[in-house]
Amino acid sequence: LFSYQVHEKSILLACLPAALLTLESPACAIYFAFVSTFSMFPLLVKDGLVAPYGCCLAIYFAAASLNGRILFDESWKWILFVASVFFALVLNVLKVAVEPPLRFPYLFDLAISAFAFVHFLGFYLFWNIKLWKLKTRQSGIKSD
Repeated sequence: LFSYQVHEKSILLACLPAALLTLESPACAIYFAFVSTFSMFPLLVKDGLVAPYGCCLAIYFAAASLNGRILFDESWKWILFVASVFFALVLNVLKVAVEPPLRFPYLFDLAISAFAFVHFLGFYLFWNIKLWKLKTRQSGIKSD
């Protein structure tokens, strides 16, 4: 683990607290894990791990949707999730199957990174807003 690339280790640090929030917000935790894995796709292509990536994502989504579809409380969130996953898969196919223009050799890497960044920013805002909306617990200490 210590010899592997820096991004893979650093994204694990963010995935652990997100996994712990699965009971609080299952759809968001599942979605965060997907985006985290997707953000590593250019590195996985470089290491020749596209097939294991696809198999792991298929198994992950199959396990996540055992109770029917992934739990979203509103249908528009489900539509955004499906559109986002579809767009991510299109970027995956473009990265693997299409040669980027010679003028922009890292075009697909940039698109994948920008897509992941927008999602990570959204997760950051979502969880911070959710944190600030929590009711504070009374500590039992009386103030003077």
